[in-house]
Amino acid sequence: MLYKSLPALSQVRYRREHLSGRPFPHLAVMEDLMKDVCDGAALLAVIHFYCPEYMRLDDICLKEVPSLSDSVYNIHLLREFSNEYLNRCFYLHTEDLLYGPPVLK
Repeated sequence: MLYKSLPALSQVRYRREHLSGRPFPHLAVMEDLMKDVCDGAALLAVIHFYCPEYMRLDDICLKEVPSLSDSVYNIHLLREFSNEYLNRCFYLHTEDLLYGPPVLK
């Protein structure tokens, strides 16, 4: 009798954005935490996963090989998110993530 109260699974609606021919963004598999966090994309993807209303996936620069400007952009997004929603708890500078020495990592 429990199954009768559940909604039918065939009534799923898709937004037009999902049906468009846009390619899906590149989400790399994290192999080395310290190396993969340096461009900010992995942290922003985690934030998007848990808080999609605050961090849109379209705003994150997800490329297979990000350029230096892409990484700086992502770290800037990370800093803005921290300042607005996490009480300014992101204490690292952009250079700390991009060029951090192995001792710091």
